[in-house]
Amino acid sequence: MPLSLANSAGTTEEETMTHTTTSVTLKGTNWGRSRRHNLPKAQRDIGQQFAMIWDQLASYGVKAGDADAARAVIRRLADDPEFMTHAYASRRSWGGPLPKAPVFTTGKGSKKTAATGERIKESIMYGAPANEAAAWLDLNPTDPLAVRCACAGVELRNRCTFSTRGCRAACLYTSGHGTVPKTMKGRVARTIFSQVDSLSWFVIVYRQLRAKNRTATRTGVPHMVRMCGTEDLAYELHPITSMIFDDMQALRFDDYTKYPAQERPQADVGPTLVRSVWTDRDSVDVVVALILSGERISIVCDSFEPWASVPGAIDATTGDDWIDDPSNRVGVLEPLGDCVPADVYSSVEIVAALMAALA
Repeated sequence: MPLSLANSAGTTEEETMTHTTTSVTLKGTNWGRSRRHNLPKAQRDIGQQFAMIWDQLASYGVKAGDADAARAVIRRLADDPEFMTHAYASRRSWGGPLPKAPVFTTGKGSKKTAATGERIKESIMYGAPANEAAAWLDLNPTDPLAVRCACAGVELRNRCTFSTRGCRAACLYTSGHGTVPKTMKGRVARTIFSQVDSLSWFVIVYRQLRAKNRTATRTGVPHMVRMCGTEDLAYELHPITSMIFDDMQALRFDDYTKYPAQERPQADVGPTLVRSVWTDRDSVDVVVALILSGERISIVCDSFEPWASVPGAIDATTGDDWIDDPSNRVGVLEPLGDCVPADVYSSVEIVAALMAALA
């Protein structure tokens, strides 16, 4: 059930805890929408990330902005052996793995997918968050990938424009398998490839998702997909990349995001979004206001125990499938990566403030 606690008037907060797309602006935070732009920032960001794809599709007779034609071409290319050979070669040339290697981590490939995999199948695509890809190139200037990027004049964009220092410190990019040099380089290469050859990258992603969709359809086994394991990109707001949500009806898509609702609204067709809150951006009052506004949030806390009596709160360290249950409103996470005490909320303080607000 949604978080539903009686207030002093005897009524409940159940209606406000039912998920809606909110437009709340909270004083003293950066959660408000900029009036200078009509489009949500998440939509502008994803358009800039993959702007090249329109130029590449022009060679197939697709006019810029013609999403239907673009989608038709991508579906065709995913079945074109000649194009796929080119795409895999391009991926390899930009530091990627052997041809046909998966772009998604599944099963025991990560702590998250291993935990969730005990209940349902999960696939996560990991890349280099924020400006980590550019930082890696700077730290490894003699690596063949860095040399090629320098020669080609590659300029990389921020993959998490609303990230904070605390968010970056706790990112899975700096914990578990993400700390293994080979794994880190692979994620950097994937991020670079998606920007320098967006069409080849996306057709590979589409082809692999289509295979997962067919398996889920045939077997009936639930399959969750997170397109952004360590990045924050609104695939649902791009006219081309959003086709995955239309075409892969047997898959469940979920994602965590740092974008406020004004800048990345919950789309009717797209991943179920969970808003991540952080101590270096969001005060206790802001967190409480977000919960009461109906947003689903994830929060890094020092303990889950105080949350145990709060309806809708769940220990989210055991996997991501909690997102699929609409009665789960607050996912409580443990500190990971390079977290310091200042990055972690006090569960006692948050829960007390929430109860006071509902009293």
